[in-house]
Amino acid sequence: MRKSEIFIKIQNHTSELLGLDKLDIEMDSDFRNDLGCDSLLMSELLMEFEDQFELQISDIEAEGLSTVSSVVDYVLKSLPESPSV
Repeated sequence: MRKSEIFIKIQNHTSELLGLDKLDIEMDSDFRNDLGCDSLLMSELLMEFEDQFELQISDIEAEGLSTVSSVVDYVLKSLPESPSV
């Protein structure tokens, strides 16, 4: 999965959960400061990302995921590499 595909999925889920326009969610958006997430919403988003991308995010790792780009990068490094065809 490419970085752009991960971003679009994160953008879509964030937009849906927070009731924001997708265009308001950019790579450098901060979930708390720019998008208005409180702790509960951030937990819900992270659980949604875990389900969507079939991965586990530890509490310690979650503390470092404050921007959209940090989540995109985390997902990208956590996904298994696609086999070469």
